[in-house]
Amino acid sequence: MRPSSMSRRLWRGCIVFAVLAVGAGALVYAGVRYQNAAISNEVNNIHPLEITTLEIRADFANTQAAFGAYILNRQPLVLVFYRESRGALHVALDQVASHAEGQLRPNVLAQQRALATFLAIAGRVQALPPGDPALVPLSAESYPSAIAFAAANGRMLAQLQAEDKVALNKAKHVLARTEVWSAVLAALAVLLALLAAFGTIRGITKPLRSLTSTLRRLSAGDHAARAVLAGSLEAREVA
Repeated sequence: MRPSSMSRRLWRGCIVFAVLAVGAGALVYAGVRYQNAAISNEVNNIHPLEITTLEIRADFANTQAAFGAYILNRQPLVLVFYRESRGALHVALDQVASHAEGQLRPNVLAQQRALATFLAIAGRVQALPPGDPALVPLSAESYPSAIAFAAANGRMLAQLQAEDKVALNKAKHVLARTEVWSAVLAALAVLLALLAAFGTIRGITKPLRSLTSTLRRLSAGDHAARAVLAGSLEAREVA
């Protein structure tokens, strides 16, 4: 079997070391990039939807409070506040509806239906004169739609918070796994470098010791002494 060159073995070792090092770096990069994508999704999509969902809850509470106050006092300023709150509620709900997908969609539709029912009853109440006997049963009729709206809003907020938690946990898990695998590859690269260094030192020193022993024997008058052809191609050429 033809002996291999030490330089060739060193080059092969360097290539394998480089591949392992690049692989470790690529794994870390992929994990960090995945985590950044998850954070970006939270910042750009989930978190804004959570804020808007809370705004919807506040706007509906203001609308409901203004509606109840207007039933009691019939003040024009209260009616103005009611209409402003109703307008802000429509804007926020339309904004959520344009971005909500998947499991969020049914709760958005449920809020829209409950709000339409509530506002329809509110419109009938506004048309009644103060003190009309129909005010009390109409006001009671609005409560189920208000409860349905609040329940759908709460479910949507819970879904968004759950999605947020799952996305972040998954990103952390992926990053942890990539860190482990990159550490394994880095350890293999270091081990390979140590083995290559050990092999290089051994491949140089062992033939040199044999050559030194042969030279000593020749110096001592043993002209039959010959160097053993062992080791790398370079060492054999020296021998």
